[in-house]
Amino acid sequence: MALRFNGCGMRRVAFASLVFALLALALAAQVAADTSATPLLHTARVTGVSEQWREVRLPHRYSSPVVVATVHRPGTGSKPAVARVRNAAGDRFELRVQQATRPGEVVLGATYDVEYLVVEAGVYTQAEHGLAMEAAIVNSTRTDGKFAGGWQGQVRSYQNAYVNPVVLGQVMSANDQRWSVFWARGTAWGSAPDSTGLRLGKHVGEDTDTTRVDELLGYVVMESGQGEVGGVRYHAGVSAELVQGTGNAPPYVVGHQLGGTLTGAVVSAAGMKGGDGGWPVLYGPGSLEGGGLGLAFEEDQMSDLETAHIAERVGYLAVRAGPGIVGQGPSSEIYVRDFQTFERSEFLLAGSAKDDFGIRAVTIAVQNRVNELWLQRDNTWGEAVVRHHADLSVPEAAVTRWIFRQSLPIGNYLVDAEATNVSGVKESAADRMSRQLQVGQDRAVLDPGLRWLTLQFGRSQWGAAGGGTCSPYADPTNGSVFLDEVASFLTKRGYTAQASVPFGQLHPDPSVRKCPWPGVVSSSLDDLVMLRENHGWTFVADSIGPLPSNPSDRPGMSSLTCDDQLTAASASLAELLRFGHARGWGLFAAPIGSLDTGIRDNLASKFYAFSRIYGKSENTQANALTGDWAVFHTVDSGMCNDPTADCYDHYVPGNSRTKRYQLPDELLGYMIANPGAWRGIQFYRLVRGANVPLGYPGTAESPVGESDQSYWDCTSPDPKLHWTSRVELYCYEDFVSIIDRLHTEHPDVITTDTAHVATTWGIDNPNHWTSYPICNCQTNADCATDQRCQGGQCQ
Repeated sequence: MALRFNGCGMRRVAFASLVFALLALALAAQVAADTSATPLLHTARVTGVSEQWREVRLPHRYSSPVVVATVHRPGTGSKPAVARVRNAAGDRFELRVQQATRPGEVVLGATYDVEYLVVEAGVYTQAEHGLAMEAAIVNSTRTDGKFAGGWQGQVRSYQNAYVNPVVLGQVMSANDQRWSVFWARGTAWGSAPDSTGLRLGKHVGEDTDTTRVDELLGYVVMESGQGEVGGVRYHAGVSAELVQGTGNAPPYVVGHQLGGTLTGAVVSAAGMKGGDGGWPVLYGPGSLEGGGLGLAFEEDQMSDLETAHIAERVGYLAVRAGPGIVGQGPSSEIYVRDFQTFERSEFLLAGSAKDDFGIRAVTIAVQNRVNELWLQRDNTWGEAVVRHHADLSVPEAAVTRWIFRQSLPIGNYLVDAEATNVSGVKESAADRMSRQLQVGQDRAVLDPGLRWLTLQFGRSQWGAAGGGTCSPYADPTNGSVFLDEVASFLTKRGYTAQASVPFGQLHPDPSVRKCPWPGVVSSSLDDLVMLRENHGWTFVADSIGPLPSNPSDRPGMSSLTCDDQLTAASASLAELLRFGHARGWGLFAAPIGSLDTGIRDNLASKFYAFSRIYGKSENTQANALTGDWAVFHTVDSGMCNDPTADCYDHYVPGNSRTKRYQLPDELLGYMIANPGAWRGIQFYRLVRGANVPLGYPGTAESPVGESDQSYWDCTSPDPKLHWTSRVELYCYEDFVSIIDRLHTEHPDVITTDTAHVATTWGIDNPNHWTSYPICNCQTNADCATDQRCQGGQCQ
């Protein structure tokens, strides 16, 4: 379900080219006591900035201004330069450019345009100020660079919680006359700051003189997304890994969601994959035009004159003036996302909103259905109807998801959602949607009246492919259903899922999908991040290969030596963490038949809460605490279930010859655990319509079709006539019917991931990174004749 919004337009406003104020937001509570009219954010451009210090006057006063400046490099004829800032206080700061090249290469008198951003230091929240943001000034005691011992930065802690933070910064003092420039990173050198990791600092690139006096660093952290403040729209984000050097082929265009020509932008390095170091600049005369940012990643010329650089990620803030025009008002629907599961009795609702121009707010009213009182802002209950702001994933966007969290006691409630567009038009009362919900008890103790379910997708397969090619079927009436469509459908029903990841079968390029075997298209690593960020999916380890004792890209644990088993268990988890999947410790989903109790007990349990085993029994807390097995039912397909039909026993050139298509009623019944118990079910690739060659199937002696092709027929309204030629295909129409019935007929079934079950049942993250088990044996040959080597131990 989605919110329906109707058309709005945009009015374009012209600004002066020399210095113009762009981004403004009036605050209810300002950090500076004497600046009630000071905007939260202010950007402008200064033209013709040279190597001489120049005073920049601001239209407002600040108690503690944080300034971020970005050089606009006009083209190949200019030299690498950084913006320098000092003496920022009150209503002014000083600005210059400094060329980062050898003295003999400096072009005296050269000038550059500089874009800048000013923010009052402080912490800002979505609830109070309309956006999540913080700005601070810190002392930089470390200097990074190619010859300065690497790219470490200094660890900083966020004052807000961010899902996708954007970090912008500046060296804000000139204690040292030699140049340096701001940069930021996440947990690794080449990674952008993320929700769990932030390091920042100053660097000197390839300068062999790496000593610098301590400098002040100013930085701003914003939640990525777009919004409108003071009649000006903004979009903050982190680019893909695509911005290369000024010595390559700039500009590199980073798209934004504001459309048209921008009126300003600032950028900062988000990680440092290139060892020479560098910093992003606006590049070329049209860098703010055409619906994208024209960027390049600048290098200094201290050690050499080349400025080529590998692709980097860049944090950016783009702005465009022009308020929206009022159109027809919005309407809304509600879907529920995991409302029965709680962290400290936390109530969680979610929805989505869509509008041609953008959504400003979604507000929620909550009524106790027993006493008919409404939730107040101080968490008391009263007769007045009070509306509470939901968090928007992308504020002011044409499409945004919203989430509302609130601690509530056990009970029955009525929830009313109301959306507002950027022009302030609210949906009519007749269009608003309300829903009655029941809140259970705390997540720390599993409510005995609730039934848990993990929907898992085996090996994170993006979809079905034709034969040995890597071209997924694209025809919606005769093709594969890709995971993004599956995830969107589940999200709208309030359900989440998890998937296992065989790293050896995924392409090393994060943006590329791969065909590991005929009929299968694997997800890309970027696909997995998208599913996690947009739909809350969790990813767990399947396998990693090849390894010295098994050259397969998906080796089974039992086929490996103990040392390789240890590598497989730890490296799979490390790879998940490298791509931000922090809940992979919940399950080790190694290939079927490749785990025994010894491997599980002596190796897998050191890193994972559960190890997957296939079966049809349900998981209980008592069994989990004694065995740590997680039983998953694997969904198999094959011949149809109508004995009077040809598809009941006809020959198929695939791997479903001994299997029969599992009916929706059977699978739905399996998903319903007993109160207080947990079920796991694993799907693979979903398909729709039919893919049947003319004359199919032929005979066993003269079949029609090829052995490596995937065939299916999901067109009959009777599921008993559905069939597939491969066991891991299942009809999307039947999957949808199962989930819809689960949603309407069994509201006490909650989808969750294995890490959540583990935490609730008292199984903590093993996290044995520094206390590896010892391999006393490698193979059975190392043990006595009556013993086997299980998990490195002779037993």
